[in-house]
Amino acid sequence: MYEETGWHLDPESLVPLGFLHLRRLVDAPPDHPYPHPDFLQLVYLGVARTRAVGAGEDWADLAGWELGTFLADAGEVVKLNLPAISVAFVDAALRIEA
Repeated sequence: MYEETGWHLDPESLVPLGFLHLRRLVDAPPDHPYPHPDFLQLVYLGVARTRAVGAGEDWADLAGWELGTFLADAGEVVKLNLPAISVAFVDAALRIEA
């Protein structure tokens, strides 16, 4: 979580939610040093008891992918303009928390 957002979360307060299957749509460049298969990414649910144990004020996304980060509850998340796969995970999380 820190690598992607600068937030430190207590791992004991997270629940596995599911997996994302990420499929490569283009071939790897000829000089790509790593295998280039599809891969899975584990998605966790931060339930009501999730504890942020610190935001990294010194954290910065040096690659320029992230413009800012925040932790949001389900009510805030459903207001975001999310892609369909993200909506599916939010819906699953809401069912678990209900």
